[in-house]
Amino acid sequence: MPGLQVQVPCEVVFDIYTTKKRAFQTPQVDGLDVAALRPVEKIEAPERFGRNVSPALGIPDPAPEALEVLLKATYVYRVRFTSREPGSLNYLAHAIKTAESLAKAVHGVVRDVHTGLIFTADGLRRVLKSNEYRISDHVLTHAVAEPDGRGLWVHTHGLVKFGRPDLEARSVPVAFEALTGLGLLAVGDYLSRGNVLSVHETVELGTGVICVSGTRMTAVESFPAGLLTLDDFDPMTRTPLVGLTRWIASATR
Repeated sequence: MPGLQVQVPCEVVFDIYTTKKRAFQTPQVDGLDVAALRPVEKIEAPERFGRNVSPALGIPDPAPEALEVLLKATYVYRVRFTSREPGSLNYLAHAIKTAESLAKAVHGVVRDVHTGLIFTADGLRRVLKSNEYRISDHVLTHAVAEPDGRGLWVHTHGLVKFGRPDLEARSVPVAFEALTGLGLLAVGDYLSRGNVLSVHETVELGTGVICVSGTRMTAVESFPAGLLTLDDFDPMTRTPLVGLTRWIASATR
């Protein structure tokens, strides 16, 4: 079966928040949205400042000093890179380097628009200089209660950086939120390396097997490439089983 085709380009977006407006030389790098780099003042776009951009419930809080800079900021610069080559991570490195350099120059903090995570310049530099590529540096897992109260909706944010849909698992027991998040990150790591998954395709995950049971688009801008739904797989009928009960059981034996 053919893989799911990329519907959107790889997109990395960092907003740099500061109280300082400074001129700087625009880097000449492929994929950079130069127009977005201009400083936007709070009076121009108040919806992009203050509590409107503080981490949502369930997203890790930044260090107090970083949160203070975010909330007091009067200017924001946007570093946006796009690429049509999901197998190459050069654009991601360029985006991180540009955001880190700009944040350092204006004494600002960096907000990853696709995950909501807040970084200092030093924090981004550690990601850039790390000897190990970690998907958790670029993609966030988040959990919220299901509308019917039956467990959690566990999902990712940020796989659009690799031109891929985000991932979701429904009705996850609260006790297995962390385990399910790790499972989604493992699949996300596979996708971030230029791979694709199609509907009904199975994935070996640890000692169990899960499958892509469907895709869905959403009007929520947090998921610009849509979502892939992951469920259990019944090897006898070779069909999906709603939920990840079997996979969780195999992972906790």
